[in-house]
Formats: sequence, structure tokens, C-alpha cells
Amino acid sequence: MKDKIYKSKFGWGVFLFLSCLFMFTSWMSYQPERGILESFAMLLVPIVVLGSFTAISLATKYTLSATELHIKCLPFYNKKIAIDSINKVTVSRNLISSPAPSLDRIEVYFNKYESLVISPKNKFQFMDDLKKINPSIIIVKQQ
Repeated sequence: MKDKIYKSKFGWGVFLFLSCLFMFTSWMSYQPERGILESFAMLLVPIVVLGSFTAISLATKYTLSATELHIKCLPFYNKKIAIDSINKVTVSRNLISSPAPSLDRIEVYFNKYESLVISPKNKFQFMDDLKKINPSIIIVKQQ
């Protein structure tokens, strides 16, 4: 089997929430007596954080090979999971911190007690491809 790469779904909800939060805090902390340089510095932090979120979201990918699932979330996360150790995959809205920038997620259960939440763009195709590689995986497509 040729490796199949799934890009992560972009988290527009998370992005808009962070944008609104940063705009609100910038507006609340604005003081006209500050100089232009200080005002610009206050805007620089939210811009850097939103830029970082966007770059990491666009770089997150999930690669399926014949034997393993490789999860790469630059520069923070790099994990390989043997597909034969995966026992269940479910649709999830779990908000746990994970390599899943979108809130439209699936949870992958592997080994005995481990799980990981990810957000591939086409989650149902991803689940079907996992099932083709390991037919013993239990797939739950509804929450």
C-alpha cells in the first residue's frame, strides 16, 4: 500500500475564538496616552500567536502506511502508532489538548488504554482506510 496523507482540518472556530479574544483584550487594554511603539507591541503578540496557530494547523498531517499511522504536528508532536494496535475509532467533540486543530475530531483508541484525538479533513474516508488495513478496528461514525 502506498502511503496516504491526510491533512488536518483547519479549526475556524478556534481561530475565530482566539481572534475575538485578542481583539477584546487589545481593545480593553488600549490607553491613548501610550506611544505608537507600545501600542504596536501590544498588537504584535496576538498576531504572532494567531500566525503560529495558523502555521501549525496547516502543517499538521496524518499519514497512513501499510503498518502505521504517523501523526506530525510541527514542531511539537511526532508520533507513530502501529495500525494493528488500534482497536477502535470514534467521532469525537472531545476538547482535550491534542494534535487536532479543528473541533471536528475523531478519537483513535490503541494499545490497551491509550487514545489520541485527531482531525483529518475527510474523517470518514480516513476511518474507512484504517478499517481496510485492519478489519478488526471498531468504527463508530456517529456521536
